[in-house]
Amino acid sequence: EKTYSYEIGFPLGTVEGDTAYLNNHVTMKILYHTSPDFIGRRIVGFEVEPQSIKHSDYDSSNPTSVPETCFRPSKWQAVSESN
Repeated sequence: EKTYSYEIGFPLGTVEGDTAYLNNHVTMKILYHTSPDFIGRRIVGFEVEPQSIKHSDYDSSNPTSVPETCFRPSKWQAVSESN
Protein backbone atom coordinates (compact mmCIF):
# COMPACT_ATOMS: atom_id res chain seq x y z
CA GLU A 1 0.00 0.00 0.00
CA LYS A 2 1.41 3.39 -0.99
CA THR A 3 1.44 6.26 1.42
CA TYR A 4 1.59 9.88 0.36
CA SER A 5 2.98 12.96 2.07
CA TYR A 6 2.63 16.55 1.00
CA GLU A 7 5.40 18.97 1.88
CA ILE A 8 7.46 21.83 0.53
CA GLY A 9 10.49 20.31 -1.16
CA PHE A 10 11.46 16.63 -1.11
CA PRO A 11 14.14 14.60 0.67
CA LEU A 12 17.50 14.27 -1.06
CA GLY A 13 18.25 11.06 0.82
CA THR A 14 18.52 9.72 4.35
CA VAL A 15 20.98 9.76 7.23
CA GLU A 16 21.73 6.57 9.12
CA GLY A 17 24.09 7.05 12.03
CA ASP A 18 27.06 9.05 10.76
CA THR A 19 26.49 8.17 7.10
CA ALA A 20 24.42 10.17 4.59
CA TYR A 21 22.89 8.41 1.58
CA LEU A 22 21.77 10.54 -1.40
CA ASN A 23 19.14 9.48 -3.93
CA ASN A 24 20.62 9.54 -7.43
CA HIS A 25 17.33 9.84 -9.36
CA VAL A 26 13.87 11.33 -9.02
CA THR A 27 10.69 10.73 -10.98
CA MET A 28 8.81 14.00 -11.47
CA LYS A 29 5.21 14.42 -12.57
CA ILE A 30 4.07 17.96 -13.42
CA LEU A 31 0.40 18.62 -12.70
CA TYR A 32 -1.31 21.33 -14.75
CA HIS A 33 -4.68 22.50 -15.99
CA THR A 34 -6.04 24.55 -18.82
CA SER A 35 -8.90 27.01 -18.82
CA PRO A 36 -10.74 29.12 -21.37
CA ASP A 37 -9.90 32.09 -19.10
CA PHE A 38 -6.19 32.07 -20.10
CA ILE A 39 -3.89 30.97 -22.92
CA GLY A 40 -1.64 28.00 -22.25
CA ARG A 41 -1.40 25.80 -19.19
CA ARG A 42 -1.07 26.60 -15.50
CA ILE A 43 1.15 24.42 -13.30
CA VAL A 44 -0.78 23.49 -10.17
CA GLY A 45 1.63 21.04 -8.55
CA PHE A 46 4.42 18.49 -8.75
CA GLU A 47 4.68 14.91 -7.61
CA VAL A 48 8.24 13.80 -6.89
CA GLU A 49 9.34 10.27 -6.06
CA PRO A 50 13.02 10.07 -5.02
CA GLN A 51 14.81 6.80 -5.65
CA SER A 52 18.28 5.33 -5.99
CA ILE A 53 19.26 3.28 -9.02
CA LYS A 54 22.18 0.86 -9.06
CA HIS A 55 24.28 1.53 -12.17
CA SER A 56 26.37 -1.53 -12.93
CA ASP A 57 27.83 0.09 -16.06
CA TYR A 58 29.25 3.22 -14.36
CA ASP A 59 32.87 3.97 -15.31
CA SER A 60 34.41 5.23 -12.04
CA SER A 61 37.68 6.07 -13.84
CA ASN A 62 35.84 8.75 -15.87
CA PRO A 63 33.90 11.12 -13.58
CA THR A 64 32.13 12.80 -16.53
CA SER A 65 30.77 9.56 -18.00
CA VAL A 66 27.03 8.93 -17.87
CA PRO A 67 25.95 5.32 -17.33
CA GLU A 68 23.92 3.85 -20.20
CA THR A 69 21.31 2.76 -17.65
CA CYS A 70 20.45 6.46 -17.08
CA PHE A 71 18.88 6.46 -20.54
CA ARG A 72 17.18 3.05 -20.31
CA PRO A 73 14.69 2.87 -17.41
CA SER A 74 13.87 -0.72 -18.36
CA LYS A 75 17.35 -1.66 -17.09
CA TRP A 76 17.02 0.13 -13.74
CA GLN A 77 17.61 -1.89 -10.62
CA ALA A 78 16.51 -0.18 -7.43
CA VAL A 79 19.03 -0.04 -4.61
CA SER A 80 17.76 -1.85 -1.53
CA GLU A 81 19.11 -3.33 1.68
CA SER A 82 19.98 -6.56 -0.14
CA ASN A 83 22.07 -5.05 -2.97
